[in-house]
Amino acid sequence: MTTAKAHGNTIKHVLRTQHGLTLTDLAAKGGWNFRDVSDTVRGIRQANFGKGREIAEKIKELTGLDVTRPESSGANQQAA
Repeated sequence: MTTAKAHGNTIKHVLRTQHGLTLTDLAAKGGWNFRDVSDTVRGIRQANFGKGREIAEKIKELTGLDVTRPESSGANQQAA
């Protein structure tokens, strides 16, 4: 079974309902900039490494939802 990438609104909903956190709260709790958290949730920041990866791992730990981009995305995959 493969896990699909979670939609940003789903992530925000789960954070809010199960943990009482907004993206602003999550950013403050993790010591991150709100924009970095928002970009990661919306898929603008790829979350493959660095700060985006830290944020994605924390979100997955809290919600069980994957915000990282799939490694093999079919049509979006670029040739090496």
